[in-house]
Amino acid sequence: MKKSRLYILVTTVAMLAFSSCSEFLDQKPSKSIVVPESLEDLQSLLNTVDLVNAGDSFGLLLSDDLFTTDEGWRGFGENIQMGYIWNKQLSNAEGSMPSWSIAYSNIFKFNVVLEEANSIVLKNAEEQEYLNRIRGTALFLRSYHYFELLQLFTHPILSKADLDRAGIPMPLVPDFTEPLGNARLGDVYSQIIGDLQLATDLLPESPSDPLRPSKVAGMGMLAKVYLQLGEYETALQQAEQALAIKSTLMDFNSIPDLENIPIPLYSYAIPRFNEEVVIQLLAGSQSYMFSELTFVNQEVYDSYDSTDIRKYLFFNEPDQEGRVNFLGSFSGDYLLFSGISTGELFLIKSECLARLGRDSEAVETLNTLLEKRHYSGTFVPLEPGDEPVLKKVLAERRKELVYRGITRWTDMRRFLRDQEWQGVDPRVVEGIVYDLGTEPEDYVLEFPLNEQLRNDAL
Repeated sequence: MKKSRLYILVTTVAMLAFSSCSEFLDQKPSKSIVVPESLEDLQSLLNTVDLVNAGDSFGLLLSDDLFTTDEGWRGFGENIQMGYIWNKQLSNAEGSMPSWSIAYSNIFKFNVVLEEANSIVLKNAEEQEYLNRIRGTALFLRSYHYFELLQLFTHPILSKADLDRAGIPMPLVPDFTEPLGNARLGDVYSQIIGDLQLATDLLPESPSDPLRPSKVAGMGMLAKVYLQLGEYETALQQAEQALAIKSTLMDFNSIPDLENIPIPLYSYAIPRFNEEVVIQLLAGSQSYMFSELTFVNQEVYDSYDSTDIRKYLFFNEPDQEGRVNFLGSFSGDYLLFSGISTGELFLIKSECLARLGRDSEAVETLNTLLEKRHYSGTFVPLEPGDEPVLKKVLAERRKELVYRGITRWTDMRRFLRDQEWQGVDPRVVEGIVYDLGTEPEDYVLEFPLNEQLRNDAL
């Protein structure tokens, strides 16, 4: 594939979604047909939260958060089947992949907002504040989508040398008329970080509602990016700054459905827009997520203590073989939460402290979270001991963030830096064993087929 000459594909489905949300957008992405003229026009482009706040739908499938049976696998679409056995090419029958096409469709929209924002004539300080929120939102969401694209389609960052590898196309203006090559991987990360820093300056400390980004969300997203890069001091700083503004944790003892366990299938006990939600982002919907034959990793389920409330709120009653389905999304319904929560910020802080050798602080931070997850009076605080503190922290991260969108896949990629990481268990489908292994190249998907065909035709 001629990577130096690459157009960004925007699928017909994504463009129809665009057309339905704004009178300014036609069926092809062209700056010349997008003419927002007011702050309200710009805001309207960001109001379709079911689109702009929706992220990747394949990272969960690629992770070891789940498993299925042969019957379940046969019921998946072909590209989902291929993802389950870790094939690198996951285009659908039309040659596209939602994780790519929808992300770039959204990025086009954010680029429109950011460019046209420069032309708005402001009347007063109130309009300036309004514009700041609009720009901050567009910058945050563009960074979020670029970050998820990197986790699927580029080499994991295992050393600084990996930052010089080819990345992905990185359009920063709404113009698809010129061919676009792959940006250097380090340049994409730098753009993400710079945009998030600017977004954090522009956004309000607290959001108007959980669907809107804020300073806390910007800092939280920066903490996630720096954690992925292995820059633990900076990730710690960002997590601490975010928690200094918002550190509320739900006491799971207070959740009403705890009185009705076992939780029946298709019931969701975690309240929507609960006090831990920093920003509500959702994984794109795929049928495999909701199949009764898609089960939670058995080792993860078995790792919860009997006094751990998550064991009863996150999953339904085990079947005769001990298998469970996931019900614990912070979305409050069947859609999978992939946003940022204060619980995740505590875990980032704790992990960074452990990796920096500050074990007592790491355990203290972790205990703050875990006390809210166990039945009242049953939690025995963890202490540094014979087992490495980092191992304890990562075990709790595994339990707290199970099924959290692309999160486990991103963890699997960054754990390739750790000598102790042995990879994930193989998958067996119809008697054939598929092993992902620990070679970094196996943690990278190929660009969608129609993107490659378009490029080859240039």
